[in-house]
Amino acid sequence: MEMRAKITYTLSYRPTHGKWDGRWTGELDIAYVQQAAPQGTGAAVTKQQIDLKLADEAYRKALDMGFVAQDDLNAASSAYRLRVVVRDVSTGATGTVEIDRRKPANTAK
Repeated sequence: MEMRAKITYTLSYRPTHGKWDGRWTGELDIAYVQQAAPQGTGAAVTKQQIDLKLADEAYRKALDMGFVAQDDLNAASSAYRLRVVVRDVSTGATGTVEIDRRKPANTAK
């Protein structure tokens, strides 16, 4: 069974190779990796690319507060873990975050 999940995250984006052509530009590759089991088998990968074209004010805000990204994802209800991988295309710099989707153990006595 699949369900939709809205993923929102803030990137601490510090572009060093951005281009100025009236806007700060750059490209980010995003990969969402849904791991089906703790052993690491059966991962589903969804990829996308974000083309950044930021006005000077938006660029400075991203430097100060981070760049907020949001995506809708087909989330498999059986997914054990979600890993989000972001790569700055111009520098190759990467960052990851993992979300463990296991339910906490029942601690009731």
